[in-house]
Amino acid sequence: MSKLEEVIKDITTYLNRYESQHIKHNSSHEGFGLIDYEINILKKYYKSYIKNANEKYTLQDVELNLQLLIQEVIYFVNDICPTYQPNPKEFIISLIIAEMNKATENFTKYNSYTEFFYVLLEERDELWDIVKTNCIKYSGGEIIRKENMRSEAIQIGAVALRYLVENCGGKSNE
Repeated sequence: MSKLEEVIKDITTYLNRYESQHIKHNSSHEGFGLIDYEINILKKYYKSYIKNANEKYTLQDVELNLQLLIQEVIYFVNDICPTYQPNPKEFIISLIIAEMNKATENFTKYNSYTEFFYVLLEERDELWDIVKTNCIKYSGGEIIRKENMRSEAIQIGAVALRYLVENCGGKSNE
């Protein structure tokens, strides 16, 4: 089993196990807040890594948090920007994988956690710019806004998934 298949299996297992406990996001702000929360935990890992602080985090801590971030992206897209597919979560995962593959073809592997983290922050900021826009200036505004939110959220998931596959542990990297 490839690292990608392992990661997707772990995420899918978690989604299925805790489906009954998931509370639907009521707004894009709420959904974004949960994505941002997971990114802020990664920021704590990053600061510890940069400062060589006494508080040490393992690669397993980062891996778990990245999986949680991807799960929040899936919930966000499913709740706020529905795809109306028969198996929406599987479809969203396939969109994340496709976006990751596109990024892998166009850009080299992350050189460091720092580079990954700043790419992730850039994608987060792009999603926030769309979420906080209450005044839609497009024709068919709400539809275009949701498509843009979906696209940016998928990119966040792709950044996290790519880092997991390329840099984190697992059976295929041992």
